[in-house]
Amino acid sequence: MAKKQKTKKIKLTNSQKKIIAKRQLKMRNRLILRQFGRLRTVFKQLRGEIDPDEQLFISELAWETFSTQLYNQLKKGMLETVNETTSFLVTHRNVSKELIPAIKNDTLKKFSEKVMAQKVTNVTQTTKNTINKIIVKGQASGTNIKEIAKEITEKVKGMEKTRAMVIARTETATTSTTTYLEGLIKAGLPKTWRHVGGGKTDRPTHLALDNVTIEDASEPFSNGMMCPHDLNADVSELIRCHCELV
Repeated sequence: MAKKQKTKKIKLTNSQKKIIAKRQLKMRNRLILRQFGRLRTVFKQLRGEIDPDEQLFISELAWETFSTQLYNQLKKGMLETVNETTSFLVTHRNVSKELIPAIKNDTLKKFSEKVMAQKVTNVTQTTKNTINKIIVKGQASGTNIKEIAKEITEKVKGMEKTRAMVIARTETATTSTTTYLEGLIKAGLPKTWRHVGGGKTDRPTHLALDNVTIEDASEPFSNGMMCPHDLNADVSELIRCHCELV
C-alpha cells in the first residue's frame, strides 16, 4: 500500500487554491473539447444509419455499433483524463511520482468495465427513447415515414452538439475529480471544495461548501459527497456543475 508520508504537506493559501482551481478548470476544458470531438463523431455516424426507407429507421446492428464506439471513446477519454490529472497532481500538489501508479490503479478500479458499460447503456437507452418518441408521435399523427426519418435525423444532428457536449463535460469532470481525490487521499493531503460559479445553475449546497477544507480527504463533505462530480452522486448534483476540488 502506498505510504502517505511521501508527500510533503504544504498549506495552501486561498490565493494559491484559486490559482490551482483555475488551472484545473483550464486542463479539464481542454480534455472536454477532445472528448467532445470524439463523441460528436459517434453521434454523427449514428445519424448516417437512419434509413427513410425502413420501418425500423436504425437497425439493431447500428445500435450495437453505436454502443461499442461510445464505450471505446468514453474509455479513451477516461484514460487520457486519468493520465493528465495524475501529472497535474505531481506538478501542482507536489504529490510523489512514486504514488502515481497506485493512484491510477485505484482510480481505474472505480471505472470498471461494469461501470463503463452502464454509462454506455444509459446514453444508448436515452437516445433510443428520444427517437422512439418521435416515431410514436409521427405515426399517431399520420406523418409519412420519410418525414419521420427527417425529424429523427435533425434530432440526432442536434445531439452531435448538445448531447455529446453534456456527456463530455460530465464524464471528464467525474474522472478528473475522482483521480484528484484519490491522489489527495494517498498523499495524505487535505481537500478543499472550490465553487466556480455557473450563474443560474448554482446549487445552494455547493455554494455553502465554497472554500470548505477537510483535513482527512477520505471523509465526505457535509452534503454527503466525497468531492464535486462524485462518481456515486445523484445526476442532479453533476450536470453543469463547475466546482473544483483542490
